[in-house]
Amino acid sequence: MGQRCSDTRGIVFEDVRVPKENVLIAEGAGFKIAMGAFDKTRPPVAAGAVGLARRALDEATRYALERKTFGKPIVEVSLESDPAQTPIPQSSLNTTSQVC
Repeated sequence: MGQRCSDTRGIVFEDVRVPKENVLIAEGAGFKIAMGAFDKTRPPVAAGAVGLARRALDEATRYALERKTFGKPIVEVSLESDPAQTPIPQSSLNTTSQVC
């Protein structure tokens, strides 16, 4: 979702020897550099996720206001018949006696 332009692939090098004159930085330092790149990329990725979530909320709200059932918009339909909204008896929440 939204990342189709990111053509990301894995790459593996096995038994590769790099001549000393071609080494750019000390062995093992590459991981630290790669992790530092995340400091720069995390905020824009998070901003994209927030934007995507906002658009999803806007679309769901618009749909709930337009879609009608029982003669009125679904946003006005009571949730009393929704099992997810039904209170759970306290006795059902005691899981200590239910050992697998």
